[in-house]
Amino acid sequence: MTPVDAEDWQKFISGACVGNYNGQDTTVKTLKPVLYYYYVITSCSPINQVNVSFDVDHIIPKERFIGNIMITQTYRDSLINLALLPTKDNISKKAKALNEITDRWLKLQISTYTGIKEEEFAQYSDIANISLLYNARNKLFTTAFTSNRTTALSK
Repeated sequence: MTPVDAEDWQKFISGACVGNYNGQDTTVKTLKPVLYYYYVITSCSPINQVNVSFDVDHIIPKERFIGNIMITQTYRDSLINLALLPTKDNISKKAKALNEITDRWLKLQISTYTGIKEEEFAQYSDIANISLLYNARNKLFTTAFTSNRTTALSK
């Protein structure tokens, strides 16, 4: 099996981060495997704990995009706005903004799986800062799918 060319990965990640690749809007369904692969090549595996499951969820709740004409709508289901987040005994992010989360354990998990520090939660809770989220997360994904992927393939 031949690995996908690095340039093709770069083009795909670039498009997936803005929510559009080859003229098609990305969806949670199409990006879920890419997100799982991201966690594999960055060695970020979910904790193994009783009553804890993980789901792909939006960092900025999708409801915040509804009717907001100032924000590019494709960011809603883009790679930068999705992360593997825990659901534990009815404690989950759901439609809450990051700065509305009060559970310490959940904040730590969100930080781990998004790469967003807790002190940045307020900044990334404001949809007007989507470009800052894009800059930060695009960099994470680009690094992962270039250098981390190359390292993983060489093992």
